[in-house]
Amino acid sequence: MAAVLILLFFPTVCMASTPPVQPSLLFERSHPSTGQNLTFSVTWNGYVSYNEPPEQIIVEVFSAPDGSRLGSFPIPKTEDSHPSENTCIYRTNIKSDAFPQGTFMLIAADPLSGAINRQMISIPLHGNGNIDFFKQFDYEQMFFFTSVMIGAFLVFVIMILVREKT
Repeated sequence: MAAVLILLFFPTVCMASTPPVQPSLLFERSHPSTGQNLTFSVTWNGYVSYNEPPEQIIVEVFSAPDGSRLGSFPIPKTEDSHPSENTCIYRTNIKSDAFPQGTFMLIAADPLSGAINRQMISIPLHGNGNIDFFKQFDYEQMFFFTSVMIGAFLVFVIMILVREKT
């Protein structure tokens, strides 16, 4: 009994492995001005042997005053996306007039590992703002999902028809 109590109070060494380091994102943007392009760039840093870099980084857009989600847009890999073995560069240009006027919280996320980084952005008053710009990526995703479902349904119906004829 005394030996068990002594073992409880003395530190012991255990062999254990540590999980691999999760990737990190460095999210940068140019400062907005009316009529010019906003450049969004993300640098993905991680161990490629443990985590594969994604084909695109997804940026979720939230309204800063009330926190409501406005939509999202992708940032694709650049042509020269791997300056080093464990780094990947993503970049896109968006016309600042595509954004509506206001303050927004942008959250860049790696869809594979879940690594995120945030940026606040304020767009000055201009007349061309379009809130549907943020929903375009969501619409494209919904269109792809719907077309796959319809295609699967049609293949199923054709299989039933062919089976009945034979």
